[in-house]
Amino acid sequence: MRLTLMLSVIMMTALFLMLYAGVGLIQDKKYFTSAPQELQDLIPEHKPERFRGAHLTGWILMIMPDAKVCG
Repeated sequence: MRLTLMLSVIMMTALFLMLYAGVGLIQDKKYFTSAPQELQDLIPEHKPERFRGAHLTGWILMIMPDAKVCG
């Protein structure tokens, strides 16, 4: 029971970090393709980084959970 709860918390944390990395840090327009077309038209092509190295941090957070699961 404890193991199941611990693993589910780890899984949800990894999924949240990947979502945050994709939408909050990397800020690439391709991650918004499920949004309606009217909203996609409002999204600018390139947004400035929130802080220096935000895109790099985002990609690291995006790859890290996958590497833990696969390797």
